[in-house]
Amino acid sequence: TQITQASNLQQFSTELVDISAKINPALVSIVAKQDIDFYEANPWYLMHNGTKKQLSGGSGFFVLGGKYVLTSAHVVESPSSEYIVVVSGGRKLDAKMVWSDASGSDLALLQVYDEGHNLYVHDAFLDIASHNNIHPGSVVLAFGNPFLSFPNTTSMWIVSAIDQTFTMNNSSKRFIQTDATIHPGSSWWPLVGLDGRVVGINTAIIDMTPWISFATPVLQKELIKIEQSLDK
Repeated sequence: TQITQASNLQQFSTELVDISAKINPALVSIVAKQDIDFYEANPWYLMHNGTKKQLSGGSGFFVLGGKYVLTSAHVVESPSSEYIVVVSGGRKLDAKMVWSDASGSDLALLQVYDEGHNLYVHDAFLDIASHNNIHPGSVVLAFGNPFLSFPNTTSMWIVSAIDQTFTMNNSSKRFIQTDATIHPGSSWWPLVGLDGRVVGINTAIIDMTPWISFATPVLQKELIKIEQSLDK
């Protein structure tokens, strides 16, 4: 019996390793650049002194055959910003926001372009769950870059509840609740089931209680509908 249990645990560990190896190459960092006016004051007037690049950022991952990057809408909310996607290996590519649902799901899609300004398709991409196949007690994996210092971090957690609803950014939203510890740098990364499919995007925590976190649910059929509308 002990040998059987050890064998089962080893098989489970191997499955987790395989999932991590599949997920990490599809993850990206997103850098937003924006030109802002910069003025220098003197005793008589404000003197325009050019522009400076204001940097912000977030993260996401390739979906839909590697043709799009899925991220949070508030990562790419500024229409005047330029976006750069940093893929695995450190390659930096230009990107453009092509769809956003800031007031609803808080999800957005980017298209990425190579150095020749052609549409870029990434080899590694993540599959999205076709239906809500998680329940309270389901084991899930969270991926991220905690504190922006520990890339390709994988951790294992439990689904605490599904269909949790609360107000965020003045809008009522539905979330998956987990006990995952989501540090700065790990939000907007995927929450993955043991079948290797994405079930949500890690989004938020309750202040001072990092073991109560929330992920925005994602379904494959919803993304396919969005892709079809973009192709028209």
